[in-house]
Amino acid sequence: MMNVKYGASLLSWIKPLWTNEAGLYAIEKTAEAGFDLIEILLPHTMNVDAVAVKKHLKKHNLQLVCSLNLNKEMHLPLHPKKRIV
Repeated sequence: MMNVKYGASLLSWIKPLWTNEAGLYAIEKTAEAGFDLIEILLPHTMNVDAVAVKKHLKKHNLQLVCSLNLNKEMHLPLHPKKRIV
């Protein structure tokens, strides 16, 4: 049996500019809306307080999915060779 989970992107609540305050707000709103998880778009700087995020996710009983926003110069369909590591 499949265990389906429903989630929301942090973009449902905030602009795609990560700050700890905005992230907490998005986590709280996602939990209030009854979702199971939140998708966090990681900033290219990777400047995220992972300990604080984990604490807030646990407090609000949410799971996490991460994605990475790339600079437009790294857009995969337009510049595929730049993304090969």
